[in-house]
Amino acid sequence: MPADRPNTLSRQVLDQLGQAIVSGVHPPGTTLRIEDLQADFGVSRTVIRDVLRYLESLHLTRSRPRVGVRVTPRSHWNVFAPDVVHWRLAGPDAPAQLISLTQLRTAVEPQAAELAATHAPEHVGAELVALAETMAALAAAGDLDAFLVADLTFHSLLLQHCGNEMFAALDAPIGEALKARHARHLVPDHPRDIAVLLHQLVAAGIREQDGPTAATAMRRLVTEAGTVVAAARAGTTDHA
Repeated sequence: MPADRPNTLSRQVLDQLGQAIVSGVHPPGTTLRIEDLQADFGVSRTVIRDVLRYLESLHLTRSRPRVGVRVTPRSHWNVFAPDVVHWRLAGPDAPAQLISLTQLRTAVEPQAAELAATHAPEHVGAELVALAETMAALAAAGDLDAFLVADLTFHSLLLQHCGNEMFAALDAPIGEALKARHARHLVPDHPRDIAVLLHQLVAAGIREQDGPTAATAMRRLVTEAGTVVAAARAGTTDHA
């Protein structure tokens, strides 16, 4: 089942059941019975089987003969799967999940930026510079939706061209972190000049193959984001 959330019946059931699991409505050890789920969601056995198969691929459930389908402990979950990240961000675990994602960004993105300065093709550096300029214009105009799209493209492009396939695989969860900040209003109406400038410095560093500059700017950028997230969790957000 794809992770791009098409609006199908199976997807609706999956989102509801997946979020119920990660939010603790169905705690670890709970047995999920196909007949009960059919009645709860009013869908066919085939739909429930498909949903359960996908949940098992995320290690949220485990199926055993004569035991049935049981919810697994959190330590078993594929916490990097975009769906798992999305469901956690949509539930009561959202503050902790956002902190975890921000810490992940802090650990990965500065190194990815430095690697991209060495590995990214010339045209990618130029694209990043253009995106940073676009973000500056969108920030000034207060167009937060378009700013988010450009921001997602910026970070995805950097990760996909950093030369490390494991960092590149973090594109989706990091994208979910950016989208969550937007959805939870953890960005000001007009993104701060420092955030725009840091994107420009990262882009320029990559284009000029200056790894230390790209890494330093990215480290400052994700640290700024982490400060906002931590303040929000403490109830003192000032949209830094």
